[in-house]
Amino acid sequence: FNFATYMGKAPKGSWMINVTYPDKADISKWAMESAAYCQLTNIITGRDGGKFTPKATTTRAEVATVVERFVNEILK
Repeated sequence: FNFATYMGKAPKGSWMINVTYPDKADISKWAMESAAYCQLTNIITGRDGGKFTPKATTTRAEVATVVERFVNEILK
């Protein structure tokens, strides 16, 4: 989210959405805006059951998917 903001590609104005990941209580308050951005842009769609799992270990495949989605979002 910070890089998207730096690139001028982050949402502007009043865009904050209600995060609906089922485990949103596990997302730190400082990371909530970034999680909302990932949900809004479908960069992170969630694991089984749509969970964000912020404390889980991420696989290389998951990182590759997130990076690809982010790059595609920035290039729009």
